[in-house]
Amino acid sequence: MLTKQEYLLSIPFEYIIAFSRGTRLIRRNGYYTKKDFVQHLLRNLRVSECKKLYEFYGNGVSCRDAVKYFLEKYPTGELVSKAFVNHLIKTTKDLGMLMYEFPIQKTRVDILRISNFSYAYEVKSQRDRVDRLHYQLPMLGRIFESVYLVFSFSVKDKIKKMVDKKVGLYTYTTKEDQIVFTIEREPVEIDEYEPHAQLELFGMDELRSIYFDLYKEKPKNKVKRELINLFLKNIDRHEINLLFKKTIQKRDRNQTRSYMLMNRASPDGFL
Repeated sequence: MLTKQEYLLSIPFEYIIAFSRGTRLIRRNGYYTKKDFVQHLLRNLRVSECKKLYEFYGNGVSCRDAVKYFLEKYPTGELVSKAFVNHLIKTTKDLGMLMYEFPIQKTRVDILRISNFSYAYEVKSQRDRVDRLHYQLPMLGRIFESVYLVFSFSVKDKIKKMVDKKVGLYTYTTKEDQIVFTIEREPVEIDEYEPHAQLELFGMDELRSIYFDLYKEKPKNKVKRELINLFLKNIDRHEINLLFKKTIQKRDRNQTRSYMLMNRASPDGFL
């Protein structure tokens, strides 16, 4: 039996490059030689998987079909997120607004949903590290009313031990080329959101608009910090939470490329 490295080195460089990029097992630039690619793949593939890839090439299986096989077995976070959005569209009556990769302080929300409530979904594929959850999930709880974690069924026991019971849980499995989701636990509605953290996510135009709505005049010579402190002093935290949801929902579809906004109707026609 060959080693992982021997299996991979026996495959032509062009096949290795196309496989690495197609499966997104290599995410960063800076890999130029076959040795670079192989060394990186060794950290992501088991012996049996290196052997399978070696056999695919030896049997004339196209790289495209090899990529499809591996993506079905180990979908990327992007594929899981897209499949989960489709799951939400099919199963949620009052869907509201959906966004991918919504930026917050020091991290991003993989999927954000806002209707009457705000829902944050953190997605972890089998490729992702879970050690970052210890600060990612509390950060989401500072801003949103409900927090969910979406992860592979294979790590269910590990996740349940490390995640706060307030967090809702979805597991996923792959069956016949489909990613299937199961709700394991509903979240506890969080009343711990911090208005300061919510207001920090607003741009100056949004803060000025809120000021004008409240005082019927434009703020003069006020920087972001002054506006935030003014609102914190004069507006109830629950009102700020309502303003937060309404403001996010008003954002223009093409405002920024840092996240993708999706105003998609649910099957029942609700937005």
